[in-house]
Amino acid sequence: MSLLLLLLSLNFAHADDRPLPFFAAKDLTPYWVSENPTAQPATIDSLRAVNQDNHVVTENDFSGHLSLVNFFFAECGATCPLMMHALQSLQPKIGDVKTFSFTVDPERDKPSALKSYANDQHFDLKKWELLTGARKDIYRLGRDVFKADGSVNPKTPGFIHTTNIYLVDRKRRLRGVYDSAKADALNLLVEDIARLMREP
Repeated sequence: MSLLLLLLSLNFAHADDRPLPFFAAKDLTPYWVSENPTAQPATIDSLRAVNQDNHVVTENDFSGHLSLVNFFFAECGATCPLMMHALQSLQPKIGDVKTFSFTVDPERDKPSALKSYANDQHFDLKKWELLTGARKDIYRLGRDVFKADGSVNPKTPGFIHTTNIYLVDRKRRLRGVYDSAKADALNLLVEDIARLMREP
C-alpha cells in the first residue's frame, strides 16, 4: 500500500470512529465535547404530549434508547407524505430505534385522527408514536429544541415544519439532523445510528 493510500485509510477510519457531534442549544451549531466542553447541547428537557392511543408521553419516554423525531400534520399534502414515507422505509433498517412524529396542527390532529392516519399508512405503532398535545408545548419543542420552524417570522401563530429528521441519543440530546428529501442523508442516518449505538 502506498503512503498516500495508507494516510487516506487512516483518515477515513478516524472519521468513522469519531463520536457524532452534539448540537448547541442556542443555534444548533454542531460541536464535539473535546473541543467545546462547556457548550450546552440541545436536549428534550420537558414534554407532555399524547399519542395516537391517547397515552401520555413525556421526556422520560426518550431516555435510555435512541429516537428519531420529526414534525408533520395529517392533512399535509405536500412534503409530509414524502417525509413520512421516508421514515417508514427506514423502519426495517434501524432496529429498536423509536420514532416520534409531532403534529404541528394539534387542534385537528386529535389522537383518534392520528390513529386513523397511522392505520391508513400501515405504520408499525410498536416502534412509532404520533404525538399531539397543547400547541404551545409542541411549538416550544419544535422551535426551541429542534429549530424546526421554517417560518419567516417564527413568532407568528403558524408553524412551517422542515423536512428534517432528528436523531436523539439515550440522554435525550440531539446528535444528528437529516433532510428526509435526500437519499444520501437517509443513508447517513442509518450509518450514524449504528455509530451512536456503539457509544458507551
